Amino acid sequence: PTLTIHVNGQQYIWRYDYPGAQQLFSYNEMVVPTDTTVVLKIEASDVIHSWWIPKFGPKADAVPGHVNDTWFKVPAGREGVYRGQCAELCGPNHADMRAMVRAVKPDEFEAWARIKRAQIKAAGEEVAKSRKEREKAGAVD
Repeated sequence: PTLTIHVNGQQYIWRYDYPGAQQLFSYNEMVVPTDTTVVLKIEASDVIHSWWIPKFGPKADAVPGHVNDTWFKVPAGREGVYRGQCAELCGPNHADMRAMVRAVKPDEFEAWARIKRAQIKAAGEEVAKSRKEREKAGAVD
């Protein structure tokens, strides 16, 4: 199986967007199933960054206006946390721009995705509710 994840470098955080009908994303921690080819579409929204998890091989630059492709695969039985760092000096808080991949069994990944999607949906509904209440009260953003 293959999973495509859009990686966006933003001073000073990584955002990971997963495909699907329901919105699914995470910040700082990428969660992936083991025994799956993970294809990354890497870009940046501000300055040049470099996504790097040393155990997965070479660095991949994140450049505004350009998509850089790379991939990795964590074999079954190698579940765990893999850590890295932005490898391009991207500003004063560059040292805090850490990257982390948590590789889990496929059924654990599906459970994580289900919970995360529900949290994102609930947060969106709460924001919409709050916005309506502010509009009724005459507050304008």
